[in-house]
Amino acid sequence: MDDSSQSLENQLLETWLGVSRSQALQLVAPKEPLWKISKWNQELGASILEDVSHVELALRNLLDSALVERLANQGFCGSWLDDPSGEIRNLGGAHLLEKIKSAKLQVVRDKPRVTHEDVLAELTLGFWTALLGKRFLRLNLDLRGIFLGVNGRSISALGDRLARIKALRNRIAHQHRILHRNLQDDFDLVIMVANDIDRRLADFIRKNSRTPEILIRITQAKSFSKPHEPH
Repeated sequence: MDDSSQSLENQLLETWLGVSRSQALQLVAPKEPLWKISKWNQELGASILEDVSHVELALRNLLDSALVERLANQGFCGSWLDDPSGEIRNLGGAHLLEKIKSAKLQVVRDKPRVTHEDVLAELTLGFWTALLGKRFLRLNLDLRGIFLGVNGRSISALGDRLARIKALRNRIAHQHRILHRNLQDDFDLVIMVANDIDRRLADFIRKNSRTPEILIRITQAKSFSKPHEPH
């Protein structure tokens, strides 16, 4: 790409990304063209989202299975999503029931018939993270056995780590800059949470993730100028 074409492309990118975001990206590697830095940011973001998706799916399905079984053992009929025992509401989870209601409404807009699995798919990582919070300690004491890596310990630490992963995922989803972060630490956090869920999940992500290779390639491409502003 010649200088004039590169300059035009950078101008267009700055228009599309916005001046503030473009300047923030440029701080990461001042000698590199904006298009390349933006591509790095998107490539790494997509890879980390892929890693997080494995954790989110495993978490969602394990918790769902455990909650279905728990409700049946308590002698209640119906879906735990409807809170037939009233336990979620009694523990201060009215906001979670509102999220479930919103998920059902979303499914109704897209499909004529609402299934349990459809509603689960609409619930966000934030929902599952909140469900593992301290407010639901009584519930969590019954659920911690499903997380093989926790091994009987409190799952509050898992909830805290999930909250950090949620914040990172939201940052990526909103197209914010992530290149200035210590992304190796972020990847290690994903692996740590996966290991809490099941060591085999952590092994699977390590084996299949594109993130480590992308990190090495981009780091070797240019030495980054690290900004001093907060994350």
